[in-house]
Amino acid sequence: MSVQKFVIVSYGRTGSNYLVRSLNCHPEVSCFWEIFNFKDDARGQMFGYNCENSDDPFEYAQKYVWGNATLAEIRGYKVFYFHCADRHEFWQRIQDDPAIKIIHLTRKNLFLRYLSSERARATGIWHPSKSNKKKYHEMEVSLNINIRSLIRSIESLKSREKLFRRSVKKPILEVSYEGLACANDVESSFNYLGVKDIPQSFPFTFSRSAIHSGLIKIENDTEVFAALDSVGYSHWYDEFQLQN
Repeated sequence: MSVQKFVIVSYGRTGSNYLVRSLNCHPEVSCFWEIFNFKDDARGQMFGYNCENSDDPFEYAQKYVWGNATLAEIRGYKVFYFHCADRHEFWQRIQDDPAIKIIHLTRKNLFLRYLSSERARATGIWHPSKSNKKKYHEMEVSLNINIRSLIRSIESLKSREKLFRRSVKKPILEVSYEGLACANDVESSFNYLGVKDIPQSFPFTFSRSAIHSGLIKIENDTEVFAALDSVGYSHWYDEFQLQN
């Protein structure tokens, strides 16, 4: 069986879980979550052996993902920028291997991404589920935004995005949270991986983050707008006001 390898490279609050779930709806695809998230809930145990910090992450993926004969023909996983951040060789091997396709998932409005993270921290609800869906979409919060943290977050992610694009010397597929929301980038991902008979619908829908002015009161809104305006992103605040 000919195996197609791929990785989804991203960061939190970009719709990456939705993309993984969508790809897994097709019988030709096996896509895993954050197998190198050492601080999470031991996701590597799905392979019977949890990846540890002392392991070589590239060889781990070779053995348990790409070398796993029980999986579908198209095999991959998602990895965030900061996973294996100290493993330059891991990233270099991902970038240099012509057999590995890369899907680069980002979010255009990084202010909404920041609010999504802050609201999740304040409510303790990171993703909607059957038990908390109503609460996720209706709970109101009041946030006093740390301006320095906000700007640092935006600048850091913008820098990481540019650095990653510059470092990869082969074609990659660029997709976005916004593109997933309108389903265009799900289809693009299937096409990029060479999947035939793309599903026309899924047993779940894209769940937009509950980020809008009706649920989030920004206590220092004037200060936040001025800070975003100073770095050329005042339109991101306008988008927040227009969310419904």
